[in-house]
Amino acid sequence: MDTRFKKKSLYHRFLMLSFWHKLAVWGTMATFLGLLLAVYPIVEPLIFDKTNEQYGVPQAVVDRLTELLDRKDKDLANRKTQLQELTVKYKELEGRLAQRTDELSKKAREALSNGELEKAEELLKQSIAKQRETLADDYFNLAKAQALQLKYQVALESYRQAATLAPENSRYLNDYGVHLNTLGQYWEAIEVFEKSLAIDLEGMGEEHSSVARAWNNLGRSWSSLGENNKAIEYYVKALAVAEKALGADHPNVATLNNNLGSAWVSLGEYEKAIEYYEEALASDLKTFGEEHPSVARDRNNLGSAWDSLGEYDKAIEYYEKALASNLKTYGKGHPSIAYSWNNLGEAWSSLGQYQKAISYYEKALDSGLKNLGEGHPRVAIYRNNLGAVWGSLGEYDKAIEYYEKVLASDLNNFGEEHPSVARVWNNIGAAWKSLGEYEKAISYYEKALAVFETALGVDHPNVAVLNNNIGGAWESKGDLKKAIEYREKALEIGLKMLGKDHPDVAIAWNNLGGAYESRGNLDKALDCYQKALPVFVKALGEDHPYSKSVREKVARVEKQLKP
Repeated sequence: MDTRFKKKSLYHRFLMLSFWHKLAVWGTMATFLGLLLAVYPIVEPLIFDKTNEQYGVPQAVVDRLTELLDRKDKDLANRKTQLQELTVKYKELEGRLAQRTDELSKKAREALSNGELEKAEELLKQSIAKQRETLADDYFNLAKAQALQLKYQVALESYRQAATLAPENSRYLNDYGVHLNTLGQYWEAIEVFEKSLAIDLEGMGEEHSSVARAWNNLGRSWSSLGENNKAIEYYVKALAVAEKALGADHPNVATLNNNLGSAWVSLGEYEKAIEYYEEALASDLKTFGEEHPSVARDRNNLGSAWDSLGEYDKAIEYYEKALASNLKTYGKGHPSIAYSWNNLGEAWSSLGQYQKAISYYEKALDSGLKNLGEGHPRVAIYRNNLGAVWGSLGEYDKAIEYYEKVLASDLNNFGEEHPSVARVWNNIGAAWKSLGEYEKAISYYEKALAVFETALGVDHPNVAVLNNNIGGAWESKGDLKKAIEYREKALEIGLKMLGKDHPDVAIAWNNLGGAYESRGNLDKALDCYQKALPVFVKALGEDHPYSKSVREKVARVEKQLKP
């Protein structure tokens, strides 16, 4: 476990000590009063000596304590002893309250002096509740401050404390869930978001914007787990509420359209995604005008969708518009500029223009280092992409050098069990495979697979990717039986989670076909290629490189099968 969970800051200790000390004090007070009040039905008190001079406490207190003893039907012989013990406890409690300066403690002391023990107990309970609220807010603000410093694991504990101290505060729960998402703890995030949703539904009803927020966040978590159909259900609910509560042109509605677009991208439905992205863009243009960051965001998303469709020129056009807008809004030193440069690097890399891609990635990295700092997750992303493009150029040692820096950063930020760490292990494995170090590649792939299965579930599309990659390594090593076993696992998961018409499923068919072809089983290879081809054509178009490659494989195997 990260030692940062144990090494609390002085401020953190102060919060905890001061609060729990208060709880000990107030808990003692409330318990004492509760014991005094846990009595039998009222009967008339017996009359005996109960003067102020004898016990040194207000007469009203002596009267009330005597009444309580009478309810307990205490033996008369022990009555004075019992009353003496209770007045000693009273003096201790009164002395504690005298040290308090808050209004509720003052009122509790006054009630106590008047013999109004029930009222004093209730006031002390109110004081505890108020202090819990204050401490919860302190923890919430502390979490925000820690997250700003990239202390994600430490911030997680502060968010947890806030949510524990104020379990009915949906805002605390919501932000706690968002932070869990950031750390890749998606199942825990869903549990927290569902609590937040239940509170908002009960308190505000189905048509409140806070309910839309909770549904949106649930959608994000399910999408991260690869359950994009479920994510879309939540996004659609959130969109309907947001449109009704806020209006069709509200920025939150545009954000939900963007999120729906991203879910459809994950499902390989790029045309449908573009429809949602264009709706978001039209809304934000109407609300903000050309030069707003939200408009740039929408254009970046459209560029990404067109990139996935193989329309790289169109993607670059959107990315460049987003970059120009952000430059005008922020200037060169803003993190959004680095993000746009990174996207342009991806598009040029897809076009095979690796040197051009490197120039954009390096700009993004330099900007990220300058404005975000060495340890920021975005800096790790830019380094990762530089590693990938150097790998595409055959510079695998250089790629590994970049990946290892990314790994160190992600391990520091997120810990070993985060999906981002698994992605880097996968990339390092791919580089070692390209260098012919198949055993080393498989060890990295298996590390990544274990993390994905734990964090995302055994049926997540990323688990399919890792099974495919492990299969590729075994194929390169010459173990075609094992290769086919892993490739088939990848295909099975893809069909289950993405459906037969998803491009990633077509990739799985293609790779399985390659393993069968290498093994000499041409009939099975042809069957796999023929299943992959129409999916690529439908999703990506006739002229996409994947469509062309598989078409050539079909023709080659058919030729070999001719008598």
